[in-house]
Amino acid sequence: MRALATMLVTNFAIALILTLLFVWMRGSFSWDQVRLVIVPNWILSNAIGFSCAIVLPRLVPAVWNLHPVPRWAAIVAGLLALTFAGVVGSVALLVVIHGAPAPAFWPNVWSIYRVAAIITLIIGIGVTLYHHWRYRIEAANLELKNKEIERERALKLAASAQLASIESRIHPHFLFNALNSISSLIREDPARAEEMVGRLAHLLRSSLDTQQESLIPLDDELKLVRDYLEIQRARFGERLRYRLECAAHSGAEVPPFAVQTLVENSIKHAIALSPSGGEVVIRIAETNGLLRVEVQDDGPGFDRSKIAPGRGLDTLRARLEALFGPAGTLDVPAAAHGALVRFTLPARAGERTEA
Repeated sequence: MRALATMLVTNFAIALILTLLFVWMRGSFSWDQVRLVIVPNWILSNAIGFSCAIVLPRLVPAVWNLHPVPRWAAIVAGLLALTFAGVVGSVALLVVIHGAPAPAFWPNVWSIYRVAAIITLIIGIGVTLYHHWRYRIEAANLELKNKEIERERALKLAASAQLASIESRIHPHFLFNALNSISSLIREDPARAEEMVGRLAHLLRSSLDTQQESLIPLDDELKLVRDYLEIQRARFGERLRYRLECAAHSGAEVPPFAVQTLVENSIKHAIALSPSGGEVVIRIAETNGLLRVEVQDDGPGFDRSKIAPGRGLDTLRARLEALFGPAGTLDVPAAAHGALVRFTLPARAGERTEA
């Protein structure tokens, strides 16, 4: 109803402007002339205006993807056809109302059509361009909003991962084991004990320093992983063996705690549960513009469907998706023995989905 009222008022404004121009061009002005001319003009404006309002929203999207020449040719042809139909209908209605002689019908049609066609083309093309650019601006704003939502989601997931990492480090059980291992080294190997204290301090400090970062250098992440593994090695001794095979570019970047999450998963499911311990192998390589990170252990393996929602591997998968879109993946492929967890992401940080 509001759109109908707006259309009627707009058509009346156009009719009034045309009427005033017509009366002014005749060289004499009187309200009687305005009254006589404005009604036919309003009928004509409504006939053309409503025809364009009904047809153009369907015509323009259908031809907009064409080459500019046929696109605008179709729009102009549509406007001219709608103008002609509106003029014929309006003149026919006025002939019925005023009883004008039939021979005057077509001369009146062509006389009015010449002026109406020019006005309709100007207004129709202007309105079409206006709505096109309005749509593009709205689409751009929507895209920016979606990117901002994705960025906020990525930051939220990163904060969740950072919180989980801090929780795992300040968990009394972890700290007790780490400090107990360090205390046992003080008399036997003071240098080793001092090294473990430094690694534990670096591990806790890294958890806080990366709070606002969505990506960190791969070298920094691997330093954190080594600290974590060495602290766990002080606890498990010879039960824990690990290898790092890194063939990736040193300038690559990864989400904080991404590699460490995979390593922690292996420690939890493979090393801690086995009396004889096991080996954790970390493989990092670049292939076809993608950074591939794999962590494999020789433990009993685990079922991917048992991954806890919102924790550990599930959070990492969501972070990769938020940061890199389809290019960021995490999967648990079948392994000949043990468990294998792999994630991939663009090797260059600039290929994120963030703005």
